[in-house]
Amino acid sequence: MQLFGKEHWFYRQNILHLEEQGKGEPFLSGKLCVSEEFLAKVLKNKNYKPDYSTDFPAKLITTPLDWNDLIVTPSLMTELENISGWLCHAQEIRSRWNLDKYIKPGYRCLFYGPPGTGKTLTASLLGKQHGMDVYRIDVSLITAACTAETEKNIARIFDFAEQKNWILFFDKADKLMEMNSEYALQNRWEINQEIRSYLLQRIEDFPGMIIMAITHPKDNPVKAFSTNFQSVLYFPMPDQDTRLSLWKQMIPDDWLQENREELLRTAAEAEISGGCIVNVIRRCALALYKTGEKQLTSDILLQALSIENQSSAFNSEKSSSKLSDQTP
Repeated sequence: MQLFGKEHWFYRQNILHLEEQGKGEPFLSGKLCVSEEFLAKVLKNKNYKPDYSTDFPAKLITTPLDWNDLIVTPSLMTELENISGWLCHAQEIRSRWNLDKYIKPGYRCLFYGPPGTGKTLTASLLGKQHGMDVYRIDVSLITAACTAETEKNIARIFDFAEQKNWILFFDKADKLMEMNSEYALQNRWEINQEIRSYLLQRIEDFPGMIIMAITHPKDNPVKAFSTNFQSVLYFPMPDQDTRLSLWKQMIPDDWLQENREELLRTAAEAEISGGCIVNVIRRCALALYKTGEKQLTSDILLQALSIENQSSAFNSEKSSSKLSDQTP
């Protein structure tokens, strides 16, 4: 039995384990399994990266961008640099001043703000900068039902990631953060509450990096969750100067040879997020490709902005309607 305990290197290195003991069955009646990670190293001589599945509801996310491509407010950038510094030097800091007994391993962040403001990109960039895989977990899928299988899948993610240099990124975690029952029918909330408590406990004990992202906080999350997270960061909608910087960074230079300043000023006046700016540029690119034009015109830009504003308004109404429908 010691061979399959959590202290043994079989477990710590994710090599060999027992699974699928039936309810009430002896521990040693489980199936003896060699891990996919160990087989990948032995048979293929490469690191194993699990695929998204019902058994492992987490997806590896990456980005082609670099840290210099991230445009956020100065105060937010300062906080992100502090997090980056901790990821680099946590072990040295904890051991130098004998802080191990006070500061637990791991780091937990809460990102909150409107969609498209850079939360997912920031998580990806932190992983890229520090050589850490980032796995995104959609909490809305995990908490869809409270069953023994759901809890087992959550445990599988944490057990597998516990010995890895990973960042676990919980996307759309609004449901997990809701403290009141006004967002859900009473019978549904009772189901979700058990999963919520289990997830929060696993997050609290996780020795690695955890990032949770929420988009529509009901109350101030800084006050509600200050004891659960080491950092609580707000990702605001970009102001006009920030939007101008985003447009200058993303839009191709050869689109703007004529009327450059006028077009950039028109684009920056639209109050949209960075994610929406990407959508507008995609529509402009398609229009230029179809028409054979080489330079962006104000008509093409304004039409793309209009379509994006309509799409954003529809999504906002849909989200509000969904919350209203769930209110008891």
